[in-house]
Amino acid sequence: MHHSLSLLLVIIGLQVSVQSTGRRSEFRSVLTVPNGMKWGSWGYLDLCPNGTYAAGFSLKVYRPSSNAGDDNRVLTGIRLYCTNVFKDSYLDYRQSVQSEVDRSGQWIFNRLDGFCSCVSLLTAFQLRFEDGMATNIKFNCSREQVLEGDGRSRGEWSGWSQKCEGIGICGISTLREGPQGNRNYSVLKNVRMYCCS
Repeated sequence: MHHSLSLLLVIIGLQVSVQSTGRRSEFRSVLTVPNGMKWGSWGYLDLCPNGTYAAGFSLKVYRPSSNAGDDNRVLTGIRLYCTNVFKDSYLDYRQSVQSEVDRSGQWIFNRLDGFCSCVSLLTAFQLRFEDGMATNIKFNCSREQVLEGDGRSRGEWSGWSQKCEGIGICGISTLREGPQGNRNYSVLKNVRMYCCS
């Protein structure tokens, strides 16, 4: 009897543990920028695991030609790093989410500039556009720190998105345009960020 009760408690504990770290299925609000592009195809929504929120990011950047310097960088993906601000493992970013990304390009990961300061989360964003493409991104953290990506340095910044209702950003989906004419790679046209309580 005692052995059966212990086994039952272990099974219940494992089930609770799996449920608490499982994928979210709901969000509280959607953030958009005021002048985001409209054409292309929206990718799937990817949400941080339950109890975690985005506190950092990295960009996937492609350089179509090597002789044009930094000004020819094209944004082909955005990844958000999820963490639990309420646990000791705040700086443990093993979980990440991203929407569909092109296979072209390299991930640029900046551990110092791509993350909010301790116990702070991503709460709003801004996109830079040039020639109808998203070329860079900025995030506002919950303690008013601003993070800027390593995308293209020219173009026009959109206005800021609304600020999160709830705790912080917890998911992403991206609008992509597939290869066109001589361009054999997909580009980002717009982004939606999702907020969770």
